[in-house]
Amino acid sequence: MPKNLEIEQVEIKKEMPQPSEDFAWILGFLCGGQSGNRKRIASRDSSFEAMEKFRLMGETVFGLPAFSKTYEKSLEDPKKSDIHEVKFYSTDLVKFIGDLRKKHWVSTIISSHIWVYSEPRYQWLFLSGFFDKSGYVSNPLNEKHRYRVELNNSIFVGCQELKKMMNDVGLRGIQIKPDKRKSEGVAGVGLYRWGEIRNFALSVSSSVGEKEERLDIYRQHEKYTVEEFQLRMEAYQKVLALRKTGLSAKDIFYHSDIVPYGFSFTRIDKWVYAGTNPRRHPAFQYLSVEMDSS
Repeated sequence: MPKNLEIEQVEIKKEMPQPSEDFAWILGFLCGGQSGNRKRIASRDSSFEAMEKFRLMGETVFGLPAFSKTYEKSLEDPKKSDIHEVKFYSTDLVKFIGDLRKKHWVSTIISSHIWVYSEPRYQWLFLSGFFDKSGYVSNPLNEKHRYRVELNNSIFVGCQELKKMMNDVGLRGIQIKPDKRKSEGVAGVGLYRWGEIRNFALSVSSSVGEKEERLDIYRQHEKYTVEEFQLRMEAYQKVLALRKTGLSAKDIFYHSDIVPYGFSFTRIDKWVYAGTNPRRHPAFQYLSVEMDSS
């Protein structure tokens, strides 16, 4: 379709988007990375899932047709991914949304979309959109990776604003990531404790399959206390000691030293025969690390 025909079709839009959860997500997504100009709102990413959500949500919120394009990876460099771009043509919409590039999105959100701060649900959706576009969550089942959720942003004022918004919705322990390679010495903000990552995961969802799967692992496990971890390790050590005496898992389950802990037979059986160690359980690993370093 000729470019001028695209523009002619979309310039009929008159009404601008009103505050909503979907619009908050879109703003967060664009603040995480946009590639538009004075005539269009646009973004591009290697994740087809994220760009497809942006396309569908944008068509609903903006009332405009989206124009999509995929730039296929180079055959000379198979490590590179395809890049998917979605754009909406409307000079009025561009003026209404404002400049959301890295160095300007904070001032634009505050001056033109302050409603995002009016309710926690809007802030969570903004963070969710930002996370989909420019966020990372580690795989908690991979022992080589540190537990972390990160929102990438290389502008210091942007990091400060993300940290403030995360504090506003009740998250704690947020750290600004230093990076000497960046011009302003920062690379984003992050959460590095299991409990806070789980709190984030309980309120944020991702359209990117791999991210959502990892968030779901954090959601499935409660934030255990140090006392609970110590109690489980204490029972585990007693089970191993009783096993060395020749008792079966069933005998250990009914042993007077183990019954008070209230663990299921399945749990005892796994400790005895499957070699399961509580220290390797993802919900407890962050506690064991803290205890070992204290």
